[in-house]
Amino acid sequence: MDYDMLLGASKNGARNQTLQLKVALVPDRSCWIALPVGLCNQLYSSNCMPPLIFRLAPGAVAGLGSRTSPGGSSAHNFVYVAWGGGTCAQKAAVEVPSGLASCLGLRHGMS
Repeated sequence: MDYDMLLGASKNGARNQTLQLKVALVPDRSCWIALPVGLCNQLYSSNCMPPLIFRLAPGAVAGLGSRTSPGGSSAHNFVYVAWGGGTCAQKAAVEVPSGLASCLGLRHGMS
């Protein structure tokens, strides 16, 4: 699953980055994702403070990829999630509350 770090980092002058992470569903009742500890440390050391918004890259949402718009250009399906500072134990996964994942069309293990 590709995630693009968006708004919070650009407020601080950092460039957007693309990350490869798998989805791990958790029984949390919030709408906040949790990120690997190493990534959280990188964000904090870059002065990127929560909340941060992440964008799911095209093609990762419920098998949907890019589609062609009437003008022939490619349009993409994006999903946006927010990080409030929570960490997860897995190094290559983002933890997503199961209720939120269901609404967004995400499944456990998606990459």
